[in-house]
Amino acid sequence: MRTTWMAMALMMGLLAVGGCATTGSGGDSHGGASKGETSNALLNDTTVVKGTSTTMLVHGMSCPLCAKNVDIELRRVKGVSLVTADLGEGFVYVTLDGSAPVTRGQLARAVNDSGFTIKSFQN
Repeated sequence: MRTTWMAMALMMGLLAVGGCATTGSGGDSHGGASKGETSNALLNDTTVVKGTSTTMLVHGMSCPLCAKNVDIELRRVKGVSLVTADLGEGFVYVTLDGSAPVTRGQLARAVNDSGFTIKSFQN
């Protein structure tokens, strides 16, 4: 009986992990094994983010681990202090601390490196 429950728990865990992997153009969502498909225009955008925050529409995030991978990469950008992801809508909210100027391209490359694709900046 115990073996049956353990086998069922293992299967559920595998289904949960497999179910949140993206398909199509979002890249590998777990571990950043592949890069996203963000446009070169966004990756090379030298526009400095004005104010203390910006919002990005990100394609491919489907689970908390996806959001964590994006968070890790964005927090590596000097000047980023907080990252919040809305998995339901696909928005990533980035708060800046003012310690360094941050460009849209820096943020786009960080998201792309985490395996996801930025569709647009909302502000």
